[in-house]
Amino acid sequence: MKTVSVCVKILLTRGVIQHLFLFITEKKGNKMTDTALNNPLVTAVMAVKSGGDIVAVGSSNPLPVGGKSVQKSASFTRPADTTAYAANDAIADSTSVPTLLSFANCANANAGQGYIVKTRLMTNQKTCTARFRLSFYHTAPSPVNDNAPKPMLYANKDKLIGRIDLDPCTTEDTSSDAAFSLSTALMPYVCAAADTTIYCILTTLDAFTPASAQQFYLEITCELS
Repeated sequence: MKTVSVCVKILLTRGVIQHLFLFITEKKGNKMTDTALNNPLVTAVMAVKSGGDIVAVGSSNPLPVGGKSVQKSASFTRPADTTAYAANDAIADSTSVPTLLSFANCANANAGQGYIVKTRLMTNQKTCTARFRLSFYHTAPSPVNDNAPKPMLYANKDKLIGRIDLDPCTTEDTSSDAAFSLSTALMPYVCAAADTTIYCILTTLDAFTPASAQQFYLEITCELS
């Protein structure tokens, strides 16, 4: 009769299974040896979490490496008009075919996860003191036209990650040509099953009059699990 032992090692990240190592050994005499190569504890079957499943490591399911920080940015120019914004209006690059803000490679693999640890918004209107809201999604929602109210849609219930409200924009001395706001609010996220991208819609929390063709720059810092 053969005695076979199975040892399972599970690595957790913030309480979530990320890596699973399976060691299979066979007892021969007084030794526990690898079942295939007859060497002590040589072979390991490795698996990773993919969506809701644990799957074998391979080219399509690589072993993620955690503890990595990345910075991602997006920028755009709003339309060439000075139409005033009302609170909760979207800010985008078009009043008819807006481009959704997106940040690629925010996870080590599809369905990967991490934390947004810093957000920074800058605009080239130095007199801007408005507060802005960043709504983040793991699956692309429909973009919202510039200067149109942003709705809260039930259809986005399984797409929305959350939102970060920024403090009023500020500038520095009189030689400045920009205003900015920064947040270190922590936001966990899990990317979609076949994606590593985070999407964002920018809205204003205050009424303000923009500059014609005003520019916006948004940067996020993520820590990948």
